[in-house]
Amino acid sequence: MSPLGARVVVVAVVAGGPGCGRIGFAAHDDAATIDAPVAALIDAPAAAASDCWAAWRQPTPALDPIVKLAALDTDAMDERDPSLGDDGLTLYYDVGVAGASYATHAYAATRPDRDSPFAAPTDLVQLDSADVSKLAVGGSDLEMVISAEYDGGVNDEDLWTGARGSATTPWPMPVATSTGNVNNANHQLDPQLSADALTLYYSELTPDLTSQRIMRTTRPSLHSPFAAPAVVDTGSTDSVGDPAVSPDETLLLYTERSSIAIAVSLRASTSAPWLRQGPLAAIDTPDAHDAAFTRDGCELLFSSTRDGTYDLFEVRVTGATP
Repeated sequence: MSPLGARVVVVAVVAGGPGCGRIGFAAHDDAATIDAPVAALIDAPAAAASDCWAAWRQPTPALDPIVKLAALDTDAMDERDPSLGDDGLTLYYDVGVAGASYATHAYAATRPDRDSPFAAPTDLVQLDSADVSKLAVGGSDLEMVISAEYDGGVNDEDLWTGARGSATTPWPMPVATSTGNVNNANHQLDPQLSADALTLYYSELTPDLTSQRIMRTTRPSLHSPFAAPAVVDTGSTDSVGDPAVSPDETLLLYTERSSIAIAVSLRASTSAPWLRQGPLAAIDTPDAHDAAFTRDGCELLFSSTRDGTYDLFEVRVTGATP
């Protein structure tokens, strides 16, 4: 979600809002209830034993305790918008002065394996801007999409792409040649790129910050531009952002703006409508948003102000062995 802290207006009250960008809000009942039609989806075909996606289809997923990524915490800064590399060993996120309206830095941190903590982060200075937001990767960590402001505009995030020859090569300065069908006068935020880097979910926020929605687009090959996007009807009546979707595109997490809470929608197949299950009660924490999964669904990262400033947190599916 991009802009930070003071950027958000909640029913005429200024408040800190999710890292997915300038956020639109709408009235919504966030009672933790399961919509009746969704119950039938909970027993949909189980995911493969090598992943954890079946757990997230349950009304109350079995999760380990929430853990703060303490090594990445800086009291003077906000850490938000996490996104994981394809192997789950590289974490991308954005950083801005605590309480500031926008993030200005893109950071990366790595870990040697999934059971180890992330090491000290690196500022990806070539990706920094006056308004940098979420960076998403795919294609074996060789393709990226980032929401940022690189064209001299003011508070006008667009989506940009970049490619590199190896996972150890620095990311190049992004370009907008592949996102001409996506960028417009609205703010383009919160990218999530599929593992093959051909499907892109993101959110779009109107300039007056009153309405935000999730979008989806595809491209036939890595060298093709993304097609004109389509609106994703999550089943929620709220303004929504921060899409985090399962590889089969039948489970979707997103942030509902009126409550700044992570909600869940399910569907039986990619041709079926999304049905809102409700808030993810297991992560009911102040300003929980910016959800991001590992590719196997065994780990979920998000940002929250539960410890004061915005920090990054992780929760794992109980019993998962990534």
